[in-house]
Amino acid sequence: MWSLQIVGIELYRVFYFFIIYGLMGWIWESSYASLKERKLVNRGFLNGPIIPIYGAGAMLIYILFYNSKMLHLVEQASLKNYLLIFLIGMVAASVLEFVTSYVMEKMFHATWWDYSEIRFNIQGRICLLVSLCWGALSIVLVKLLHPMVSKLITFIPRQAGEVAAYVISVLFLTDLIITVAATVHLDKKINAVQRLREEVYEYIYGLKLYEARENLKRFMADFHLEELLYRGKQWYQALSAQWTGAGESLQRGIINPVSEHIDEIEAKAKAVLEKYKTIESAWLQKVIYKRIFKAFPNLRMDGREEALRDMKEHLKVQQGKKREQEKEEETEERK
Repeated sequence: MWSLQIVGIELYRVFYFFIIYGLMGWIWESSYASLKERKLVNRGFLNGPIIPIYGAGAMLIYILFYNSKMLHLVEQASLKNYLLIFLIGMVAASVLEFVTSYVMEKMFHATWWDYSEIRFNIQGRICLLVSLCWGALSIVLVKLLHPMVSKLITFIPRQAGEVAAYVISVLFLTDLIITVAATVHLDKKINAVQRLREEVYEYIYGLKLYEARENLKRFMADFHLEELLYRGKQWYQALSAQWTGAGESLQRGIINPVSEHIDEIEAKAKAVLEKYKTIESAWLQKVIYKRIFKAFPNLRMDGREEALRDMKEHLKVQQGKKREQEKEEETEERK
């Protein structure tokens, strides 16, 4: 199997190039994000220490330059050759990044990275600054990294290397399948939360808390789902207090209906929270969601931003409750 040829390159070497460069990309991205956030961040789409786009990008550069027609650009050092490596690598890697962004957006209905705020970008998927970095990285790869990586692969005993390749393949594919499944599930969860928000929106609007739908939308955009109905209840309680001591006609016309709505809102809030519990995620899914949210802080789900925020806040609240419970258990054990 590992002796198969892919565009003239042995599958064994293709595999290890992909894994090693994917690992290097993970180290780079995670180190940068961890230093920036001042806490450990596991970057990348997968849970394991590999970022596939770096592995695929490095393999693309390798295939482009390490062939009979282009090898002279690598072997002969000249300003012209360096410039060609830079330009070809920049274009190839940028195309790969654009396609990856597009495919992931269509698969998971989410925007994973966005360069819209950086000048000279194309649909926010790629931008000139990052593309220039890809070009510079291409030179570093073919002139410095690849010779070292190639020697490293040669240094590994072939039989042991093939056995390790099978093990790594199983781990990588398992990680990929679990992550893709969890991400698809996340998309469904976000849709469910979004429908729940719309239900709450229609309910609150039906109570005539706001004269205009636009005002209500702004109100709902500012608060977490679980707060919305309780805030409606607080509004009614404040209104009730404002009219306390009013005349009998006002008492019948305002205070009594308000009291009825408070009970109604209380019941609705409980019903909403029960529905929210029905869309709870399994333990492993929660772990993956938390990691994805940390790895992609700018993750967007267009048209469902409030629902995404609800999911993030809900996970934070649950994590906080878990920590409190663990502290209480530790305190009990000490006693």
